Amino acid sequence: MQLPAFRQSVISAVQAATHARPLARLHLLYAPELADPLSLRESTARETALMHPPKPWRLRGDQLPRVITLDCRQVAAFLLETDPGLDDPLFEASISRAHAEVFGGAALDPTLRNDDPHATRRGVCGWIVSSDSAQAIAHRIGRFSHQHRNGPRWLRWHDPDRFEHIWPTLDAHWREVVLGDDATWVAPGAQGEIVCYASPAASEIASAPTDDKTNAEQLTPAHWAVIDHVPIVNDLRERWRGMLAEDGKPLPHDAIARLHSLVAQAREHGFDGGDLAIYVLTAVQLRPGATRSAPFTSMLQRLRAEGGDLRHGLHQLDEPFWNHYALP
Repeated sequence: MQLPAFRQSVISAVQAATHARPLARLHLLYAPELADPLSLRESTARETALMHPPKPWRLRGDQLPRVITLDCRQVAAFLLETDPGLDDPLFEASISRAHAEVFGGAALDPTLRNDDPHATRRGVCGWIVSSDSAQAIAHRIGRFSHQHRNGPRWLRWHDPDRFEHIWPTLDAHWREVVLGDDATWVAPGAQGEIVCYASPAASEIASAPTDDKTNAEQLTPAHWAVIDHVPIVNDLRERWRGMLAEDGKPLPHDAIARLHSLVAQAREHGFDGGDLAIYVLTAVQLRPGATRSAPFTSMLQRLRAEGGDLRHGLHQLDEPFWNHYALP
C-alpha cells in the first residue's frame, strides 16, 4: 500500500472514531524501546504518560512505551483548523513513520543488536481516540500487560504485533479492562490494513456472564496458549506471506487464527522447531481437514512408532492424498 492510501485509511478511521465521540481526544501510542524515530523521548511539549514494566525488566525512562496526547495548540496553535489532534503535525509525522515501519522495512529486528527478542519492533503503535487522559490510558494498558505465570510477565500489549493475537479471544469485560468504556485504538494490522479495536457497548458488558466479571483480569489457559505462540505465529505468518507473494497472492484475512490453530495441532503431535514449521507451512497449502484425514494421521502414527522426522513422513504420503487435498 502506498503512503497516500495508507494515510487516508488512518485519517478516515480516526475521524470516524472522533465523530462518534465529540469530546474525545486523539492520542499517539509510541514505543521508543529500540529507537526514537520521531525524537520524542525527551519531548515535554505534549501531555505524555509512560508505561512501566514490572520487575525485573530494566528499561531507561526514555525507552518506556508511552501515550502522547496530540494537540496542535501545545506546539503550534496557528495550525488549528478543524481538530487539535488531527491538526497536530506529529499526527502526520506518525502516519508517515507507521507506513515506513509496516511497508518500508523500517521496523527494527531486536535480535540484530542482541536486544530483548520480545522488544517492540515498531515506534508507532497506533492512535487512540478516547475521552480519557493519556495517564488513564497508559495506566490501563500498562496494568493489563502485567501478568503472572510462573513469575511476573510483561506482555507489552501496547504492541499491535502482539495485541492483534489476543483481542479476538477477549470477551466484553476483558475489552473494557484494556480500553475502558469509550475508546477506539486504530493500528496497522497483519498486512498493513487499518484495524480498529473499540470499547464494547454497554449492552455487551451487561449481558456477559457474571463469572467473566469476577475474573475480568485473570488470564485463562486459552489466553496463555495464544500468548505463548505469538512469536512462533508471527514468524510463520511472514514465511507464509513470502510463499504466497511468489504467486502474487495476499495472506488470507484469518491468517493469524488459522496459524494459531495449526500450531496448537502441531504441539498436540509433539512437534517443535523445524518439524512444527514444516507441519504448519504444509497444512496452509492444503485443503481444510488434510491434517485430520486418515492417511495423514496414519503417517503420524508411523512416525511415532518408527521414529524419523516429519519431512520423511510427508514423502511417504501417496499421490492420491496430495491430489485430493491440494488447493486449487
